[in-house]
Amino acid sequence: QQRAAEHLQVPLGTVKSRIRLALNKLKEFTSKEMKDYE
Repeated sequence: QQRAAEHLQVPLGTVKSRIRLALNKLKEFTSKEMKDYE
């Protein structure tokens, strides 16, 4: 995460927040998709 922050030239907190938000969206998306298969 530190390397990503340095590469993107953004604060580490921003990288962590973006990762957390992306994981939450992915979790939400996959849970909806899995319900279609039940």
